Order: sequence, then structure tokens, then C-alpha cells
Amino acid sequence: MPNAGKSDEKRILDNLNRAGRRLIGFCRTNLFKRLESSGHSFLLSVRRHILRNLVTLHALEHGLPVPIGTQDAAMLDTAVSDTDDDAIATDEAPPPDESAAESATAGNAPLTLAAFKARAAAVYETYTRQFRDRFDWLAAKFFRPELRQALEADATALLGILARIGEWNPNRDTKLEELTKLLTTQHARDKVLVFTQFADTAQYLQRELTRQNITDLAIVTNQTDDPVTLARRFSPRSNGGLPPGEQELRILIATDVLAEGQNLQDAHIIVNYDLPWAIIRLIQRAGRVDRIGQQHDTILVYSFLPADGVERIIRLRQRLFHRLQQNQEVIGTDETFFGEAAANTLRDLYTEKTGSLDDDLSDDDIDLASLALQVWKSAAADDQRKAVALPPIVSATRALAETADARELPQGVITYFRYPDGTDALVRVDEHGRFVSQSVSAIFRTLACAPDTPPLPRAENHHELVTHCFNHVMKEQVDPGGQLGSLRSVRRKLYDRLKGYRERLQARPTLFINETLEQLERVLDMLWRYPLRRAAQDAISRQMRLGITDEALLDLVVQYAANENLCDVTTEDTQAPVEPRIICSMGLALTAPIPVNTGDDQR
Repeated sequence: MPNAGKSDEKRILDNLNRAGRRLIGFCRTNLFKRLESSGHSFLLSVRRHILRNLVTLHALEHGLPVPIGTQDAAMLDTAVSDTDDDAIATDEAPPPDESAAESATAGNAPLTLAAFKARAAAVYETYTRQFRDRFDWLAAKFFRPELRQALEADATALLGILARIGEWNPNRDTKLEELTKLLTTQHARDKVLVFTQFADTAQYLQRELTRQNITDLAIVTNQTDDPVTLARRFSPRSNGGLPPGEQELRILIATDVLAEGQNLQDAHIIVNYDLPWAIIRLIQRAGRVDRIGQQHDTILVYSFLPADGVERIIRLRQRLFHRLQQNQEVIGTDETFFGEAAANTLRDLYTEKTGSLDDDLSDDDIDLASLALQVWKSAAADDQRKAVALPPIVSATRALAETADARELPQGVITYFRYPDGTDALVRVDEHGRFVSQSVSAIFRTLACAPDTPPLPRAENHHELVTHCFNHVMKEQVDPGGQLGSLRSVRRKLYDRLKGYRERLQARPTLFINETLEQLERVLDMLWRYPLRRAAQDAISRQMRLGITDEALLDLVVQYAANENLCDVTTEDTQAPVEPRIICSMGLALTAPIPVNTGDDQR
């Protein structure tokens, strides 16, 4: 029987102590997010939650080691293969996409505590034999007796919910009904790409739509063996055509595993069956069809919104509304979200209207290299060969569309930089060298043009404007706090966020904040002196994008620091600012070269 050594026991107990409070809210929010997706997925999660509780209860009641770790839905199924795979795939960012496996806890399984306990005993035995190395194991002696009572009470309460709801009836699912109407009436002949956050919902939609004689469809989840083939069958024109014997698909239902990296522009209709947590996901979903080669003039995006009761609890619409409000303050609009001007607001969001994503945390989620790779893959082979043959530090100039408001699309230069550590940066200045933007998404949209776009003569002050771009990225490093990195770096944003939290606590002192302030002082000093480790940087950036609270963010940072995983403390970060390398630049002009600025211009 597996068990932990003393050093492992201390580590596991410390981790449990830190995670406990956050996991309570995490589980609760995830259940409501599943309910927002579909009643079917919600009921599956309730059943699985009961079973997970009772697996732990079984261990405690029999004095056995308790499995500590993720209990994936597929692992809860005794029908699972005996093969001991190398890893169980799980999403790291909340809420997770539970496995598509229809475990034995679903369907016609008896809704009694005794039946679930018997099932939990069988699952526990499977864990000890087949999944032993997937868990940490902690002796039952470390858990208080009250935990047994709490686990059983929780399971009993959830069983009560299942008993009140009964089996899910797809015939009364109004959300499914609206989707069916969309696919069979409004867009009966069109290709439609349906996104959902959860694999269970995707599987449910496939089953129920097929039952209604909609057969030219397929699903893609993280359990799909060959998503590339399904993408080609759905969008053959943009993926080299169908090989002999393959049948074309009209409808593709997918989780966000397909939200990036595939060409699906044969379609022009997207359905968000549930809303993702982050705005960037909406953009990535639309980006599957809004690509080079799209032949439709209009892309339609339909979104199902959370019911009011669920929205009051998880505040998903509110989170998106708040983020859009911040964007609107930047661009100075008075549009409303999910109101009368919803169509305009969402259109701006999906098309990345100039400025709509500037200075937004979600912009950090757009990886420049990945974005460029998508364009590269969609380019013709001849264009790729010509691009590879270009010399270093190449420059070009393209025409901007005529506009009545020159401030919306100012002329100037965009410069692409790369730092020695591989970090990329784009900087845009106007024709006078004044900073315009460093938003990856906005600049990349401005750069995009067809291969046959005619070049314009380079402005006489083109290289001078490139120098202004260079000076801007260097200035970011020498400003106060510059050794924290650029203004858009995770390290700088984390430092500023925690510094602001400290100032708010100091402004309203209480008897219980001394320990918190001491923790803040320690981590702020560490962040100032040392660079972040990559793993910590990725995890912290993800949590900040997901809207983590200041208190929880501090807990997370302290946890990484305690495990010596926050910063690289081998050498203090006191080196001189690092010069990036200029990769290329593009001038932006109207139909004539930009005139040289020979004096002060107060326009």
C-alpha cells in the first residue's frame, strides 16, 4: 500500500493548507460554470464530485492512505483501460475541461449513498493498482474525524440535488432547441463551428443533434485522436482538399483545444454555446475563420449568454462587461455590452478595432510568434520562399486605407524587435516619432495585407522613426522600476499589482495586517532584485488574466517563493538594459511618401 515519507508528508500538508481556501471557491464556481454550459454537464459534475468525496471517505473509514491530486473523470470509470499511460491530461487554469469520459456515475446509476460508496471502494482499488504514481498518498491519521462527517454530509446534500432534478431531459432543453433551430432553419446549408468550454457538453450536443437526424457533424476535444483530419473534413478548401474516401462535414463542435492552430475559413459562422472566462478566447475562436482565404464578406458570431440566476453567482457577463468598459475608456466610446449596441461592441471585439485591446492584460495572451506562424502556414509556398530569402533588417512601406480621421490610423513606422532571451516586441510610432501603440493584436492587424499589396517608396525619415521605436523600448528599461522589465512584462505588472495592494492595506490599517505587510515586503524586494523563473511567470500571468484577487495572488507568490520557484536568485538583476535586435520595420503611409518633419509640429 502506498504511503508518504516524512519529508513528503510535510510538503503535502503544507500544500493542502495553502490550497484549501482557494479550492472551496474553485469547486463552487466550476459547478456553476458547468451549469451555464449545459444541465447535462452540470449533473455529470455533481455525480463525479460525490464520488470523489466518497473515495476520500472510504480511505478515512478504513484507515487507508488518502490519494491527493486530480481525480480525472476517466479515472473514476472502472471500465477504463488497464494501460498505465504516462499522463492524464488536465487544464491548469480554472475552470478545467473535465474529461469527456461518460463515467459509470452517470446515466442510470442508483442515486443512493450506499451505491456511491460501493462505487468509491472500487475506484479506490483502481487508484492503488493502476494510478498509484498519479497521486501523492497521505496517511489517514493526519485528517480530523470531523472530515468524515463533512464529506458524507456534502455527498448527501448533493444526492438531494440529483434526486430533486432527476434525469436530464434533452427534450426540455431550450438552449439545445435554439441551437437546433439555428443549424436546421436559419443556417441549414451553411458550415457552422460550435465552441463549448467542456468536452461533456460537446459530446452531449453531438449525441442529441444526431438523434434529430443532423448527421454531417463531428466533435473535437482533448480526447480526439486526430483533430487535423476532422479540421480538414470541415474545411477542405483551406486545408488542401479531401483525400479519396473522406466525407465532408458541415458542423464541427469543438472545445477550445481547436481555438488556435487550425485553418477553418471555409466556414463563416461561429456559435459560442457557452462563454469562455477570458476575452482572448472569444478572439481566438473567431480567428479560426477570420483568416486569409476567407471568401465571405461577413463573419457571424452567435453567443449564448448565462441565465440570470447563474450570472448573479459567477458574474461571467459582468467580468466581460468590466473588461470591455476598460477597453471603451481607452478608445472613448459609449457603447454598451449585451445591450442595444451589443452587435457593434462584439464586432469591435472580434475585429480588434484600433485601440480596443490596447493596454489590456489579455493582449499578453497573444503570442507574437504563434500569431505569425498562423499567417505563415496560410501563405502560399512561393510566398514563403520569397520571405525566407529576405535580408536581415529589411524594411518596407505599405498604404493605409484613406480615412477622414488621421488620428485613428496615423502614418508612421512599426518596428519588430527581438531580445536575446527570445522575447518579441512590436512598437508603433506616428510620422513625428510619437509613440502610438505596443499592442501586439492591434499592430499585427495593422500590418496584415495581401501578398499582392503594392509597396510604396520609403519615407526619407523612415530610419529615424525606427530609431524612435528603438528609443521607446530602451526607455522602458531605464525608467524608475526599469529593471523589472518593460511596462508590459509580467514581472513589472506583478510588482505594481502587489505594491498597490500594500498601499491599500497601509491606507486602512487593521490589527491583523502586519504579517501580510511583511510578506509583501519580502516578495516585493525579491521581485525588484531577481528575475522571475519561467514556470512562475507563466502561472502568475495566467492567474492575473483570470482575475485572481490581490489576497489570492499574494498567497500564490508566497507559495512559489517558499518553494524557491519564484525567482532566479543566483545573481542580482542589476545588469545594464539589454539592447533588442531590430528584425524588420514597416512604414505606414497614404498614397504618397511621408514628408520629412523639419521642425516642431503642434498639430
